[in-house]
Amino acid sequence: MSYTFGTMRMKSRWSMLLPALCGLALGQSPGALAPTFITIDAPGALYGTWALSINSEGAIAGYYASYNGSSTYEGFLRSPSGAYTTFEPPGATLTLAYSINDAGAIAGYYAEADNTYHGFVRSPRGAFATIDAPGAANGTVANSINDAGAITGFYLDANVVSHGFVRSPSGVYTTFDAPGAISGFMLGTHPQSIGDTGAIAGYYDTASDGWQSFVRRPSGAITTFNAAGAGTGADRGTLAYAINAADAVTGYYSDASGLLHGFLRDPAGAYTTVDAPGAAQGTFAYGINAAGAVTGFYMDASYAGHAFLRGPSGGFATFNTPDAGVAGTTGNSINDAGAITGFYQDSSNGTHGFLRIP
Repeated sequence: MSYTFGTMRMKSRWSMLLPALCGLALGQSPGALAPTFITIDAPGALYGTWALSINSEGAIAGYYASYNGSSTYEGFLRSPSGAYTTFEPPGATLTLAYSINDAGAIAGYYAEADNTYHGFVRSPRGAFATIDAPGAANGTVANSINDAGAITGFYLDANVVSHGFVRSPSGVYTTFDAPGAISGFMLGTHPQSIGDTGAIAGYYDTASDGWQSFVRRPSGAITTFNAAGAGTGADRGTLAYAINAADAVTGYYSDASGLLHGFLRDPAGAYTTVDAPGAAQGTFAYGINAAGAVTGFYMDASYAGHAFLRGPSGGFATFNTPDAGVAGTTGNSINDAGAITGFYQDSSNGTHGFLRIP
């Protein structure tokens, strides 16, 4: 038996770009240059390209929808020079690449013809290793890889309950559950990101308080939290999506009325709400760099979508790619030079990746 998982979810040598990181909205001088946008369409992408992760060199990983007898997804790597490499692990019929580290190793998951799911790591030279967490009777998803090569994600056991795992650079697995995580169909513990200290951030399902989030230290100690202002109960709570090299965490939460807000949790546990200007219908924070700059997505009063950049000092820049339609632009990952990658929909509802260079 197998199940389809959801597809949604750094150091830099680009130091010459740092002065342009934040733009006028983040306190830069009036003479600053406007950001540059580059569209990312993987070769063979008939139905869309999703750019999900950018490393310190500006290499980008993600996936695209193609057609080779049946609709499918394949992974891609875009080099800093703009060259593309598309890839699939051996035997894969579907490949989703989620995370790239500074060395160029990529983590994600793939499906085989019988719809069994496995995580994978692709080395910088293009070699693949399969990731099957112990007890993964119904699939493994690798969500994030850090610069040391440690990987985190989740797996589904024989009862289709979700559990967390971390795979060391040498291939040793440790499985874990957040305290209070319930056991139910597709419910449980869902790690999303591993930082360079080895700390892991993610979220879990509770019996009555909705979603809660956690940080797992390399020692195995787990701290659970609900962002300040988060509601409890069905469809309420906090979802952590990214952790940086300083162990600051970002994500979003649903308040008591159901409105969504981004949040930033500093290493000491203090919270800052992240509401992009004009975000009448919610803010989603997805990526954070070492300095604490955050990127994501928000919806205005008309439910039109826009991306945002929140600088380390709290200033905002909001943006859309030049040919984005009403659905707008989603910032997904930001490196230490402030380069952002993500995806957008055009006026014909085609999906494209993008690179925003400050």
